[in-house]
Amino acid sequence: MLMIMALQAAVAFAHPPQRLSDSGRITFEDYPAKAMKRGETGIVSAVLHIGPDGRVDRCAVTESSKSVSLDSATCTLAQTRSRFEPARDADGKAIAGEYRLAMTWTMEQNQPRARIYAKTRVAALPPGYVQPVSLMVVFGQDGRALECEIMASSGNGQTDAAVCGSVTQSLVIKAPKTASAEPAAGVRYYIMSLIPDQGTEGAAKH
Repeated sequence: MLMIMALQAAVAFAHPPQRLSDSGRITFEDYPAKAMKRGETGIVSAVLHIGPDGRVDRCAVTESSKSVSLDSATCTLAQTRSRFEPARDADGKAIAGEYRLAMTWTMEQNQPRARIYAKTRVAALPPGYVQPVSLMVVFGQDGRALECEIMASSGNGQTDAAVCGSVTQSLVIKAPKTASAEPAAGVRYYIMSLIPDQGTEGAAKH
C-alpha cells in the first residue's frame, strides 16, 4: 500500500507561519510515476520560505531521499499548493518566515518514516496527563538533535519539557544529506506515550 505522509513544523517566530487548513494536501496520484516504477522511497525534509503574503517564495531540500524525483516533487507540491497565514512580529506585522516539513514517500509498511511512535516508562503518570506528547525535532548535519518543539501537550507542561529535553539529548538519526545551499537538517515527529510501571495504580492505555 502506498503511504504518503507530510509532516510540518513551524520555525520559531513571534507568531510563526501557520499552514491554512487543507492546503498542500497530498494524494495517491502525487507519487511520481518514475519513482514508483523504480521503487524509490525515502524521507524528504525541506524548509519553506514564506513571504508576508503567506505564499511560498522558495523551497529548499535539507534532507534528500536520494531520489531526484521525490525531492523535486516534495518542493513542487509544497510551493504550488500550500498557503499560509504569514509569520508576524511582536507588533502583529506580517513578515517573511520559515516553515519546516518532512514528507515520507513509501510503498511498504516496514520502511523508515518521519513520524515515530515511542513509549517511555515512568513510576506514575503525572497530574493532568491525558495523551501522548507530540514533538517536532530538528536534527543537524551530524544527525544530532538541534531543537525540539512541543506540537501537542500531554496535559502536563513540566512533563512535556522534560520529554523534549530527554529527546534532544539522546536521539540521533542518520546524518541528513542535501545538495541544496541550505544547511542539512532532518525533521522528525515523535509521539511519546508515558507508560506507568506495572502495578502502578491508575495505569492507562495509550
